[in-house]
Amino acid sequence: MAGTHAILSPSAAYRWLVCTPSARFEEQIPEDESVYAAEGTLAHELAALLLSARAGLFKGPQKTFNAMLGKITASELYSPEMLEHCEAYVGFVLEKGGDVLIEHSYDLTKYIPLGYGTADATSLTPKVIHVTDFKYGAGVRVAATANKQMMCYGLGAYEAAVKKGLKPETVSLSIFQPRAGGPSSWDISVTDLLKWAEEEVSPKAKLAIAGMGDFIPGKHCQFCKARTSCKAYYDRFADVKTIKDKRVMTDADLVTVLTYGPLVASWVKKVEEDAVKRLEGNKPLEGFKLVAGRGKRSFKSEDDVVDILLGEGFENDIFDSSIKPLTAIEKMVGPKRFKELFADQVINVPGKPQIAPIDDDRPAIGASAADEYDDLI
Repeated sequence: MAGTHAILSPSAAYRWLVCTPSARFEEQIPEDESVYAAEGTLAHELAALLLSARAGLFKGPQKTFNAMLGKITASELYSPEMLEHCEAYVGFVLEKGGDVLIEHSYDLTKYIPLGYGTADATSLTPKVIHVTDFKYGAGVRVAATANKQMMCYGLGAYEAAVKKGLKPETVSLSIFQPRAGGPSSWDISVTDLLKWAEEEVSPKAKLAIAGMGDFIPGKHCQFCKARTSCKAYYDRFADVKTIKDKRVMTDADLVTVLTYGPLVASWVKKVEEDAVKRLEGNKPLEGFKLVAGRGKRSFKSEDDVVDILLGEGFENDIFDSSIKPLTAIEKMVGPKRFKELFADQVINVPGKPQIAPIDDDRPAIGASAADEYDDLI
């Protein structure tokens, strides 16, 4: 099963548990790996290699390890920053203790038809199962709380623990995402996890594997490969279009725009990208054509430009005198050295307030914080 994905993969569980036909619908769309995905794959290979060595699980002589490490570090996608993040991940996993399983493929067919999934790291202890997922992406932060992918891995890890004669009571789920806010952890009792599997996963999975159920668009559609072909997603336009031309929008109108507006905007962008690929492939689309985008001027060789300017007597006005951005300096010196050098120099400047859905895991501020507190009471 290496190198393949289950039809009902744990990584897409957050989607097919809501929109059950989506998994089968996506099968018609070919995989298209981005450079970010390729970078993530390389980081996972490095993390697994380092963890196997530190946990004493690497099988083979030192020269084999060195060759594997050399192949990874020779990639154009590799950076010293990647190595430091992977080493931090290894330390995080080993702190859990217990027997470590690396890139272990779990059989989930007891709960999900044709289901399986590979967890990055699992640590089995007598009472607690620790499952850790390494995410190298720096864009969208992924929280461990009630994370469906991690809960699926937890089910597989529980079955593996039982086969080893263990009787775990708790499953601790962690996502280690060093470039987007650091680790996130969440615990669930085995009792609650199995109840979730019985009441939600199994019934929905039976519908999903058959491609049955209703198409239900929402935030979970963001990474669905078939969303530009999905009529149900297109119908979200209707929710925005129903807003009448009024002097003042109602609260319900605002909620509609905030809920569906971003989805519609991202969908339109993806439709445009797919349409460009179609036209580039010489497949016509009535009423549209490809044209050259707006270009920009750029120097062919900055070194040659500097030499020319120096020859013209420009010495003090060539370089921007402002310091590089913080993130650029951190990448230049490396995260570890950066912390050592600038521990007393870095401050956190609050960002401008922004609106977010009520189920966002960030705490509320201002008047909405009071509302949230009242709800908790």
